[in-house]
Amino acid sequence: MELVIKRRVILYTINKVLGTTLGIEKINIDDIIKLCDNNIGNKYLSPMKNIKIAIKKGKIFFIPNCKHP
Repeated sequence: MELVIKRRVILYTINKVLGTTLGIEKINIDDIIKLCDNNIGNKYLSPMKNIKIAIKKGKIFFIPNCKHP
């Protein structure tokens, strides 16, 4: 896939999960793409406190961090 399309898909997904993309920068998107390209084991990134992005068995997961009272 083209790099621009990868970036847009990641931004779109983060927007759907969190409702906003505030706090997500270009460097965060590029780190997510590098993580997907390398695909070394079970790794994850937390570009913000609100979301965790994990790579497991070749699949990418966007996991919102929910704080329960």
